[in-house]
Amino acid sequence: MRMLAACLALVGALVAGGVSMAATDVIRGSATYRERIALPPGTTLEVELLDVSKADAPSVLIASDSIPVLRQVPIAFALAYDPALIDEKNRYALTAKLMHAGGVLFRSTAITPVLTHGAEAGAAPEILLVQSEEPAPEAEPATEPDDAAAKPAEGGEAAAAAAEVPADMAAVAGTWIASEINGAATDEKVVSWLKLSDAGRAQGQGGCNSFTGTYKLENGTLTFGPLASTRRACPETQMSQEQRFFAALGAVKAARLESGDLVLTDLAGEPLVQLRKK
Repeated sequence: MRMLAACLALVGALVAGGVSMAATDVIRGSATYRERIALPPGTTLEVELLDVSKADAPSVLIASDSIPVLRQVPIAFALAYDPALIDEKNRYALTAKLMHAGGVLFRSTAITPVLTHGAEAGAAPEILLVQSEEPAPEAEPATEPDDAAAKPAEGGEAAAAAAEVPADMAAVAGTWIASEINGAATDEKVVSWLKLSDAGRAQGQGGCNSFTGTYKLENGTLTFGPLASTRRACPETQMSQEQRFFAALGAVKAARLESGDLVLTDLAGEPLVQLRKK
């Protein structure tokens, strides 16, 4: 009963906070590989749902998710998608890859059929990954700072250097992990994260449920469009943080960058969510 109550409270918070609950379905599955290799910290699993109906044309992206990897394989995922985009006559498939520091560690080499044309309804697909042959990205050589850069700013100049208004979506693009919500530190065992693209797409996870949608950024003003979320119940600690995270996102009106962190604020500039770059 407590879990059900927490789930209902989450739905109420989403509506009250302005985050609409668009109709979504979810594909739950896992990704794994056979090699006995441990994944390094900071690895992410990227999963895509594609329309692969036309053999002579590029696949069409239906949904995607980027999931911070917190354990070794198999890695579970819950990919939310809009059922209105699914045509029973078409063919759909999943692909996945494990990313670290901008490079691909493992990737799927075969598509995994789902949803239509005999794909087992309700089955949890397992995506088999193979080790990538792509070279790891090279680190940029360190450079010595010049005197002007090394000299610490003073007074108001220090505040100006520490905070800036993001110029465009490219400035906030990436995966961000929430470190504070409404001024309170997040639970270190519960990960609430947000991924923003430079094309206006937003997705992430509140701590239990995945979400996807859009956002707009102009002259420091940032607002989220309707965010579609899955609706599963989790332990109370996860649901509590997720409720606060979703409610805060629904109230966001602006953004600024402070010492590498993304700070989402209300109209008065009060911090609602502080996130660190993954």
